[in-house]
Amino acid sequence: MDKVCGGTRRVSCLDFVFKNGSFEIRRGSVLGTEFPGTDELLNFVRCGVWYVRACGGAGNVIVLPRGFEAAAVNIKTEDAYVKLCPLDALDVSFKISGGMLKTGVVKARSIYADLGRGTADITVQPELSSFFECGMGDMHVRLLGNKEDHRIRSEHGVGELFIDGEKTGRKAINGIGSKEIFARCGMGVLRLDFAGMER
Repeated sequence: MDKVCGGTRRVSCLDFVFKNGSFEIRRGSVLGTEFPGTDELLNFVRCGVWYVRACGGAGNVIVLPRGFEAAAVNIKTEDAYVKLCPLDALDVSFKISGGMLKTGVVKARSIYADLGRGTADITVQPELSSFFECGMGDMHVRLLGNKEDHRIRSEHGVGELFIDGEKTGRKAINGIGSKEIFARCGMGVLRLDFAGMER
């Protein structure tokens, strides 16, 4: 495994772009990477941001130390399979353009997820707000928390949007809670399910 120069002392934000391969972000003892078969790779830290741009290959791994919390996390995928370990951050952004993103529990102040096409299976515990947008793909979002704690504004086009298994109207507002959720679906399927509080 290649260690990241400076380790967690120098890294507070993550900015990852993955294309045409399989990638896993998992927990370990030190910040590090294993990219055995990428066609293209850029991997560096600048001004507290760890940048990774990786294309192609299988078995690619990024290791985050146990207990590591980020200020901001941006992950973009393009025709890639990405598996993400549980993660704590202030702000998290996912942009999926093909392929699949599967996450462990993502805890953040705000969460943004945009699925253009492909599949996303996301588990989140937002503190304040969330924005979920599904274009032509299939997005399943599991929210840890009670439905009553949220105010959900939703809208959809020809696609389908479900909240706890119930199909919504074209434009709807559900709940009066303090946590804001905006969900929009174009031509795909977006499902929001509440799983109660994490133990």
